[in-house]
Amino acid sequence: MEWNGSSLGNINRPQSGMSWSVAAEGRVVIQWPAKASPVFELIKLKGQYQVVFSEFVDFVFLPQKFRKKIKVQVDPVNRHWMQL
Repeated sequence: MEWNGSSLGNINRPQSGMSWSVAAEGRVVIQWPAKASPVFELIKLKGQYQVVFSEFVDFVFLPQKFRKKIKVQVDPVNRHWMQL
């Protein structure tokens, strides 16, 4: 996951021999490693600790280097974000 070319952390990979697939108009739950905090990394990089803000972040899926840009609203006080 990236913001303006800076890494926000890595997501877990599918188990060996398995792959993720998403049906049209569907969703897939992506788990984060226990020590990862992409929200906190974005807050640190942005330097905005008190006011709710919106940003675009890139999910980068390897090995095909597929990118998906999403807009998120970030609540830095509660270290929470949601997709807009």
